[in-house]
Order: sequence, then C-alpha cells, then structure tokens
Amino acid sequence: FRLLIPLLVMLFLAIFERIGDYGVTVNRYLVIGMAVGLSVVVLYFTFSRRKDIRLIPVVVFCLAVLACYGPLSAFSFAERSQMNRLDARLRSNDLVVEGKSAETIAVLPEEERRELSSMVDYLLQWHGIDLFDRWFDDATLAAIPNRDDRPNDDLANMFGFDYMGNYGGYWDTDWKSRWFNYSFSHQVLPIAEYDYLIALRFEWSEDQIQSEVHLMGEDSMRILMNRTLAEFAIEPTAERLISERLAFDLTDSLASRMRENEEQQPTPDTLNVLAENDYLRGMLICQAVSGNAGGDSATISVFSGLMLVKRK
Repeated sequence: FRLLIPLLVMLFLAIFERIGDYGVTVNRYLVIGMAVGLSVVVLYFTFSRRKDIRLIPVVVFCLAVLACYGPLSAFSFAERSQMNRLDARLRSNDLVVEGKSAETIAVLPEEERRELSSMVDYLLQWHGIDLFDRWFDDATLAAIPNRDDRPNDDLANMFGFDYMGNYGGYWDTDWKSRWFNYSFSHQVLPIAEYDYLIALRFEWSEDQIQSEVHLMGEDSMRILMNRTLAEFAIEPTAERLISERLAFDLTDSLASRMRENEEQQPTPDTLNVLAENDYLRGMLICQAVSGNAGGDSATISVFSGLMLVKRK
C-alpha cells in the first residue's frame, strides 16, 4: 500500500490541473470521489494497526450518498462550477446580458468561441435549458425555436457570440466545413415496390467504415457505411451471391446545402437516395443524420434510417 501513495499524489495533481483549466464536471467529480475513497483505504491499511476490510464498503457508501444528495452532490457541485465559469468568461468578454437576448454578435477569437460553446454544450447536456434563467427571463427562453431539440446555436447568439462546436465538424479553421443535424419524424414509404426493408443505425466511431450484416431471405448482405465519404453500400457475404456492390452516395445532397449556405431544414425526399445496378434496386431513406460537410465532401457522424431493397 505504501507504493500507492506517490501514485495517488500524481492522480490528484492530474485531476486538479484539469479542473483548474476546465472546472468541475459530473465525470470529474466522480473521479475525485474515487480518488478520495482510494486514498482513505490506502492510508488506513498503510498506517492503521487494526485492519478491517469492512471499511471499504463503508467508504463507498459514504461517497455514494455524498455524490447523490445535497448541495455537495455531483450534479449540484458541477452545475455551480460550470455556471460560475461560464458567467466569468462571459463577463470577461463583455457578453453578459440580463433578461433578454444580445442585440449584436461580438467578434471573438476562434479559441474563445470554442471554449464558450463547450460550456453551453455541457450545461445543456447535463442540466437542461431551464438553468439559463440565470441570464434570461422565462419568456426569452420559451421563445427559442428549437429549445427541445438543439438550442446550442440560439443560446450562443443570445449571449452575443457565434456558436462553435467542441470538435471538428461544426466549422473547420478555414470556414469551409459546417456542422449539420437533420431529422424527419414522418415519411410515407413506397414499400410495396421492394422485397426487403432494413432498419439502419450507425453511430460515430474512429473506424472509417462500419458494417452490419442483415439476412434477406436466404441471402446475407452486408450494409457498409463509409462515414468519411458519406456513402452506404450493399455487399454480398458469399461468393454465390451478387458480386456487384450497390452504393448510395449522400455527399452531393449534403455538401451542396453547405455550399449554398442553406439554413432551412430539408424536406425528407431531399436526402433520400436511389441506386440501381444489374441485380438490385434500392432506396436509402434518411430519418436522422448529423456530421459535417463543405466544398465537395461530407462526413457522417450519426445516421439512422431505412434501406429498401429489391432483387431484379
């Protein structure tokens, strides 16, 4: 146990260096709690003459109660830390508004906008939009068009700065690539013309290509998503099956909207793609998609939708 003491010191130094830069979040609070609990156990078993293993569950229980209830709970402590941090950063940039939206958008350095946007993202994700009544009255918050969906951009503009996402995909450094997030709740599908309907769900990962295998009658087909090319493809999983892939390319429809700086939500048919080869005919139906696009390229981070396939 004595050998763990220097490691614990390094652990606390690393944690508090991060907190000094970015404040307390729920995750960092829990990491601190685990470090404190581990420290208590290590010091007890190192220096106490009486060693009782029952101390471990007692420490875990006390930390769990502290993290879940009261003003020192993980959510309450992190909420105050991030709100105070955002308020201080807003004031340092002369962006604080009281009750109503800012009238103009300030010109801020990219790194400053990214930092402010990251705080807005965190508070929205973990604590909800009602938390922002510290700066805006209820009527102003209620008037946000997409307050129940993704109000990050609106809140940033209300504070008086341009929103910038926390990772490449909102805007790149050359202002050529822009974040998109589209979803459609209702679509009429022409399923009678097809043999198979396949539900698709792909989420962001480090892998350039993700795949899912689907049974279609007696055949198995692999659906591939090349997220950096915004392309979907059907490929056979056995040599006796169709040898030619069927590809659905979303690049043109996604990138063109960014080139034209199109802000309005597209209609469902805008992002539905038809594809055909000598063996198959298919339609890719987009229900929700997000990623970034610009110029002649697009990258998909999250996609959910349907694929209709017919054998010829």
